[in-house]
Amino acid sequence: MAKNIDQWLTKAEAAAITGLSMRALERLIEDGTIPREYRKQPGKRSVAVLNPGAIEKLHRAATPITPAVLPAIADTVGTNGVPALQNDPVSRAVASFLSVALPHITQQQKRFLTLPEAAAYVGLPESYIKTSIRKKKLMAIVAGKARETFVRRSDLDQL
Repeated sequence: MAKNIDQWLTKAEAAAITGLSMRALERLIEDGTIPREYRKQPGKRSVAVLNPGAIEKLHRAATPITPAVLPAIADTVGTNGVPALQNDPVSRAVASFLSVALPHITQQQKRFLTLPEAAAYVGLPESYIKTSIRKKKLMAIVAGKARETFVRRSDLDQL
């Protein structure tokens, strides 16, 4: 029995319908979940086509993606005194992430400050802080993967 592969879908069409990536479709083809044939084209290479019935089955079986429900931001000023962002979904997502991911340490509680924080704290240009470190008037620590420079707050108070 000859198959009518003229109605079969290309991988790009199948990816658009199912929402899967090309690589995910290739894995399903390798597993035998999706039947594949090759459609001949005159003067061109044959193109891989996929069974529309299997693609439709995948599309129906796919779980719809629903957006996460985020808590509303109650006030316009955050706990650290920084104004909160607008009450839109992106701002709520960022606020939700930051409340979980970052420790709640304000700049007043930090013992070590980065160069930009140190310059803002002292009210001097960042270049002056760097020069003071180079001339050994100010002690600094270089740490982290980014090799960031930190200055002790108590040293800045004595500057």
